[in-house]
Amino acid sequence: MNSGDLDQEIIIQSNTPTRASSGQKTAVWGNLATDATVWANVKQKSGKEYMAGPHQASNADVVFTINHRTDITTGMRVRWPSTGSVYYDVSAQPRTIGANEWLEIPATLHRTA
Repeated sequence: MNSGDLDQEIIIQSNTPTRASSGQKTAVWGNLATDATVWANVKQKSGKEYMAGPHQASNADVVFTINHRTDITTGMRVRWPSTGSVYYDVSAQPRTIGANEWLEIPATLHRTA
């Protein structure tokens, strides 16, 4: 992969659970404080399996590949503005590719209940 392959802008968000005045938990999503907007290569997955090392980690609709960083975890989500701001939930622990060059983020389309 080359830096030129990172042709889709994405925004990484984290969830800060808060309590409403009623005492009920509420999810509040916000952009990461540092470098939330990044360029990515996006691969649509034809199957539903994502391999992380020797184990089947999770289902993945897409895999976002970005420049390596260490602050992306499951429980976060990705907003992909070129798709009309569709959200994808990080579905498994991201995987380092190369010598800490790239990070693959498996994600599933966010579905509301």
